[in-house]
Amino acid sequence: MPMGGPGAMNMGIGPMAMFGMQGGQQQRPKGERPPTYSLCVSNLSEKTYDLDLYKFFSSHKFQVASAKVMRDRETEKLRGFAYLNFYSEEEAERCLAEMNNAVIDGKHIVLSRKKNDDFDSKANVVVKNLAKDITQKDMSDLFSKYGAIKSCKLEVYESGDSRGFGYVQFDTPANAQKAIEALDGSEQHGKKIGVMIHAKRDEREGGGESKYTNLFVSNLPSGYTADQLKDLFKPYGQIVSAEMNAKENGTGFVCFGNHTDAAKALDAVNLKIKIGDQALFVSPHIYRKQKVSAMPNPVAQSMREQFRSNLFVKFIPKSVSKDELQKEFEKAGEIASIKLKDHEQKINGETFVNYQIGYVLFTDIEGAQKCIRLYDQSTIFGSKPMKVDFWQSKDDLKK
Repeated sequence: MPMGGPGAMNMGIGPMAMFGMQGGQQQRPKGERPPTYSLCVSNLSEKTYDLDLYKFFSSHKFQVASAKVMRDRETEKLRGFAYLNFYSEEEAERCLAEMNNAVIDGKHIVLSRKKNDDFDSKANVVVKNLAKDITQKDMSDLFSKYGAIKSCKLEVYESGDSRGFGYVQFDTPANAQKAIEALDGSEQHGKKIGVMIHAKRDEREGGGESKYTNLFVSNLPSGYTADQLKDLFKPYGQIVSAEMNAKENGTGFVCFGNHTDAAKALDAVNLKIKIGDQALFVSPHIYRKQKVSAMPNPVAQSMREQFRSNLFVKFIPKSVSKDELQKEFEKAGEIASIKLKDHEQKINGETFVNYQIGYVLFTDIEGAQKCIRLYDQSTIFGSKPMKVDFWQSKDDLKK
């Protein structure tokens, strides 16, 4: 069996299991187990197994009793964390002090004591808007100036690239506050970071409403900059960061220091401020790890409400411009946004544009309803009747 393979992981590797008793240790009666002291090792590579972990720490002169990399019971996939067991509390504490942020298989590991009743959420700090070149060790070195750190974790994508935020668990709330006072709003590697106490989801959410601080902004014009985005939202409160999407698709993100300011900005800007002839769309932006949830998502609910007055228009003649369509449809009510798109069809390998389709967002449901009554099946722009109806998402259409 190859070293570090799945078989080793299943057993949980330790010196007695693989190599017999260490020199100087006495044989214990059968069935009697020595006391162990555990550390949690997280942020592990998918290539790291029990034996790899045991050999790594043993090679650094730590007296390791056993190492166990955890896997999912159903899928058998590695879960990215493990437990490292020692025969003495002193040895576990020495390892925690010396080996946190060590690199194993190309990843900075996170060492922490197993969570217990002493875990203090008021000493847990979230760090936002980190520069992409800041490593987990950089983050640990920066925050360790303000007190003893129990654990430090930089969040990364599957590729290993930083997601721009992380968590630092201090030993006391007082040290966490010292770090917040010193570093919140400070510039690190060219970016102003946000530092605050990390609130659990059930503390962030109340009465079915997400206590968001991040906003997603869309319908921004081409070439719009992060500085312009920040200036646009600055009147509504303290901004931790403002970023344009790297995909250059007319979207961006604004992070406020608190939920109250973010909510105020959402109410003031969404569909109420136009740049050129396009109204801006603003919605809460909350990152969720799970892909599918059976629970109702309040952010998705809010988006559905926001786009209730969005119309889909089919069979618009190619010769009709956006301005002409807007001038006509404004007879039904105030329009927040119009987008036209060629409807392409391939015939014998050649692409033809038969007509245009359009998305028309009214500022209220009444205007959208009136537009359907006035223009559905209308031939005002040509001989072929237009189709005007409420827009529906692909998921809604499937349902």
